[in-house]
Amino acid sequence: MDYQKIAANTIIQILGKALTTIIGLVTIGLLLRYLGQTGYGEYTTILVFVGIFSTLTDLGLYIIHVREISKVENYSRITSSILTLRLLAGLIILSLAPILAWLFFPYSASVKLGILVAAISFLFISLNQILVGVFQKSLQMFKVVGAELAGRLVLLAGVYLTIKLNWGLIILISLISLSSLTTFLISLNQAQKLVRIKLTVDIAYWLKILKISLPIALSIAFNLIYFKVGAIILSLMKPPSDVGIFGAGFKVLEILITFPASFVGLLMPYLSRHAKDKVKFKKILSHSFNVLSLTAIPLVVGAHFTAVPLLTFLGKDDFSQSGLVLRLIIWAAAFIFLGQTFTSAVVALNKQTKMMWAYLTTAAISLLLNLALIPIWSYYGASIASVISEFIIMLWAMIIVHKTTGSFVNLKKLPKIILASGLMGLMLWLANGLNVL
Repeated sequence: MDYQKIAANTIIQILGKALTTIIGLVTIGLLLRYLGQTGYGEYTTILVFVGIFSTLTDLGLYIIHVREISKVENYSRITSSILTLRLLAGLIILSLAPILAWLFFPYSASVKLGILVAAISFLFISLNQILVGVFQKSLQMFKVVGAELAGRLVLLAGVYLTIKLNWGLIILISLISLSSLTTFLISLNQAQKLVRIKLTVDIAYWLKILKISLPIALSIAFNLIYFKVGAIILSLMKPPSDVGIFGAGFKVLEILITFPASFVGLLMPYLSRHAKDKVKFKKILSHSFNVLSLTAIPLVVGAHFTAVPLLTFLGKDDFSQSGLVLRLIIWAAAFIFLGQTFTSAVVALNKQTKMMWAYLTTAAISLLLNLALIPIWSYYGASIASVISEFIIMLWAMIIVHKTTGSFVNLKKLPKIILASGLMGLMLWLANGLNVL
């Protein structure tokens, strides 16, 4: 295993994510101040609603693509076939989003029109995810970072112009589509330098892949319910302003959790390759868990002190309650960080069918929790439901990996990470009152 290349790619990703996070936070700040609670609530509703359909287009293809290309040298046919299948799935599934919104949901006309426009953006996001697998295999994640930065800068410029010229919500959603298109085109151009990609219709191969990916596809569908259902139920039970308050905190969560997925994606080919070698598998798993613990635990500690001033800084006093949402939901982020290692390991071990039942059970629990808690505690209820759901998934994946391999990750470094995070928390407490930046 090439630890130096993985380390280099991880450092590049950390630097890249730091830049994209800063750009993302600036963008969120501009949006919060421009749209206000109600407008940002409508914006959140649009993105979450279409995001549900976008997630369904995955069909388990991303992680299967990474696993399949890790086994061969020439993977042009695999990538081309899976990308074409993802395109067809995206066109069909994403077209359902505006149709169902117009026919069955009590949203305003602007929200329904925004859903139609946003579907285009999510199609490019879905296609770009397949290309990320190419860069993960070749350990050239700096190209992904560059494409993401370009897309984020296009979005930031678009948001600035929207505010300056008062273009409104629909133009803003259109500019998100332009941002996604920018990222996809740059990624495609760079991926073509590594592997020949063309639209390829291969029905026999599609059926073979779909048979393998079906448990993952179902898992993703159930995963989608417990991850997104809170915002949808909130949008149906509470006013847009409540959705806006929840959406601001949830958006920070979404920005943060892109890192563990990208990092573990780098390790996925090695996990798949050494799935039958328990010693090497445990070693890779332990390294991954330590790195993600080193990120997750300080996030929880830091958010306790900085969440409220950060969201107040970004959106002014209207969004101070979003900081309290972030304080709660950051625990969900931590469980996602720590659980990502194990959920990916489950796929590498070819135990995704067992994980499907975990997602199904958690989806049912999440639905019940949201229906029970949102009428009482609104956005706080949705946050609590998210935290409980992510904890269940993390624990379930850990149990599956432990039962399959007969071992667990090395936890020797965990006390040091907790101690360092505690010292950081102490310094933040002593520095109480300083500007959040």
